[in-house]
Parts: sequence; C-alpha cells; structure tokens
Amino acid sequence: MNLSQKQIILNAIEVILSFDYDQFIIDNNPSGNVDEIKFGDYTVFEFKNNYVKVFTQLKVELESGLGLILPNQEIFNNEYSSVTLDSESNNFSTYLQDFNNRNAAAEILKRFIYYEVREGFWDKSTVRSHNVDEEKLKKAQANLILAEKLLTSSTDVFNELKSNLNQKIKEFDDILTLKKEESASMTTLLTTAQNDVISITALLSNAGITDANITALLSTIKTSLTTVETDIQKYQKDFDAIELINKKLKESLSEFIEEAKQNLEHSKEGNEFIENQRMQITKLIGMAADGSLGYKFNSRKEELEKGMKRFWRWAVPGSIIVALIWVYIVFACLSANFNNLWVDLIINLVKTSPAWILVGFIFSQYTKERNLQEEYAFKSAIAMTLTAYSQMLSEDDASSDTTRASRQEMLLKAIENLYTQPVLKNEKADSAELISAKPILDSLKSVSDIIKSVKS
Repeated sequence: MNLSQKQIILNAIEVILSFDYDQFIIDNNPSGNVDEIKFGDYTVFEFKNNYVKVFTQLKVELESGLGLILPNQEIFNNEYSSVTLDSESNNFSTYLQDFNNRNAAAEILKRFIYYEVREGFWDKSTVRSHNVDEEKLKKAQANLILAEKLLTSSTDVFNELKSNLNQKIKEFDDILTLKKEESASMTTLLTTAQNDVISITALLSNAGITDANITALLSTIKTSLTTVETDIQKYQKDFDAIELINKKLKESLSEFIEEAKQNLEHSKEGNEFIENQRMQITKLIGMAADGSLGYKFNSRKEELEKGMKRFWRWAVPGSIIVALIWVYIVFACLSANFNNLWVDLIINLVKTSPAWILVGFIFSQYTKERNLQEEYAFKSAIAMTLTAYSQMLSEDDASSDTTRASRQEMLLKAIENLYTQPVLKNEKADSAELISAKPILDSLKSVSDIIKSVKS
C-alpha cells in the first residue's frame, strides 16, 4: 500500500464513520419495526456494530499499527474472492447511503472482516483499538441510541394519530349534536302536521256550508239572466260600431295586398334574371370540370415524366454499357475455343445475346412510356377545350344542318377519344422486333471484328 491509497482509505473511513446511520434507518422504516430490515445476513444492529468496528480498527491500524505494510489488495481464493481497500471502501460509503444497495454493502463488509481476520487485527490486543467490555458497552449504547430514536419517531407518530383521533371524536360529537337538533325539528314538524289535519277537517265541514251557499247563488244567477238579456240590446249598438271599424280595417288590408302584389312582381323579375344567368353559370361549371379533368391527365403525364427522368434516362445508357462490358468479357475472357472461327463466333454471339435482348427491352419500354406521356399530354389539351367546343352543339346554332352535323360528329369523336384508355403499340410486333436475331447478329459481328482488331 502506498501513501495515496492510504489517504483514500482514510478519507472514505471518515465519511463512513460520520454517516448518521440511525436517522437513515428511521427514514426508511415507515412501519416502525426494524426487525423487518436486513442488510444481507445482518440485522440492523449487527450491521451497524460490525461496520463501525471494522472501519474503526482499520483506521487505528493504518494510523498507529502496521500502516503502509498492510496490502491494499488481497486475493482470498474462497467465497470472499478478493478485496481492494481503496476502491471498496469508497463503494461501501456509497452503498451505505443507498437503502436499495444495502445487500451489496453487507457483502463488502464481509470481505473487510475476513481481511482483518487474515491480517490479524480483527481483535488485536497490541493495537488496543478497543476493550472487550468497552466494545460491548459501546455496542449496547449504540443499540440503545438507535432504539431511542426509533421510539421517539414512534412517539411522534402516536401523538399525531392521537391528535387525529381527537379531531375525529370532535367531528363525531358535532354530527351527533346536529342529528339531535334535526330530531327535535322533526318532532316540531310532526306536531304542526297534526294541527294541519285538524284544520283540514274543519275546512271540510265549512265546504258543506259553502255548497248550500252555491245553491242559493244559482237561484240568484237565474234572476240575473233576465237582466243580461236586457243588456244585450245595448251591446248590439256597441257591436255595430265595432263592425264599422272592421270595415275600415278591411280597406287597409286590401291596400296592403295590392302593395304585396307589386313586390311579388319585382320578385318575379329577379327570378327571371337568375334564370337568364343560369346558362352562364352552367358554362363556367363545365369549364371548371374540364380544367379538373385536364389537370388529372397532366398529373399522369408528370408522373410518367418523373419515371423517365429517374430510371429510364439512366437505364438506357446503363444497359448499353453493361452490354458492351458483357461482350468484352465474353470475347476476351469467356471466348469459346473450338479451333473454328465461325463456331467460336456463333457461340460467343449466343453468350452475348441476353445483354442485347436487355438493351432492346429497355429501349422498347422507354419508347412505350414516352408514347404514353405524349398521349396524356394530348388528352389534357382536349379536356381543357371540351366545354368551349361543346357550345357549338346548341340547337339554336345558325349554321346549316350539314355543318351542324359535322361539328357534332367531330365533338363526339373528341369525347370518345378523351374517355378511351391509352392505346400502346402492338406489343407482339415489338417483341418480334426485339428478339429478331438478324440485327443482333449483325451488331455482334461488328463488335466481334472490333474486339479481334483490338486483340491483334
């Protein structure tokens, strides 16, 4: 062990011995039962007593005992494996302060105890780092201090529970008082209801008396009818006056109806104006539909153009280059050798034919997509002008019947062409052209002559 390692160990021991272990246990023991907590195989009290003893003895030994003679690292070759004092003392300090790593701290403590046992100062009397009785006394004192703190914490919890219980009792007393008051109110209401029953009985008795009075009133009413008939004649005069007023109101209503008719005429004129503008609106809607259809055809043309730019533009020269490279490889490296020029040439041409077939296919596909692009551009142009030309199909056209018929035929053919699926060239003819052996053989013969001249 060197001075640097010794100082690291002493610094770690200082942190370990100054750690408030008792408060740490209280904070991580909400149930109050410390027997439930285990540090590996140690109880809470055993773990504290052992680690305080281990690091106190190690500190004394480093400062007053063997000191630098002690090894910093020792390999045990048993279940304790090995121990490195400087690094594991720091690890123990870290694990000691983390409740979740308490088992790891216990394993490190076992290795330190075994280290001190092997080095002979676990209970070394010469160093006198501790007295046996004093050690027991300190251990008991530490246990008492921890138990006192736990008891204080439990007392605080008990006081808090007691306060909460008193509060609940007070609330229960308040509720009980409130219920008693409600019960007294219900008794009062019951008495009031009984008094109301007596009042209702009295009212029923009074109702019988009232019925007799009503009978008397009916007789009085019959007498009054005679008086009413006399009053009707007077009311007739008032009715005649009201009828005169109604006549005047009728005249005012007639004037109002006449004014409403005039407003209706204005509404009809507005409706006629809207009807006159309907044809123009229909025409504009048709042009909008033409634009949409033309836009769709143009979009398809642009999609084809993207494909030609991104793939076929590079596929054509690429296929030619691949074909030329393959021809060179066949004639230069894979050439047939039957000691007969024409046999060798035919075999070599057969070997190179797939490359030229590929070139022919790519040329054919490029031409096909180019024709489709042109056809969609043509359809877009027709769609954009379709509504304008369709106005010539109107029945009030001033042209002759023959001219009108020819225009109708032209427009109908245009519409038929517009809604017809794009027509490709005869693929069979293309395929026959593609696999025709004569132009391929002529081309390959020329290439063969060129390669031979290059070899020679």
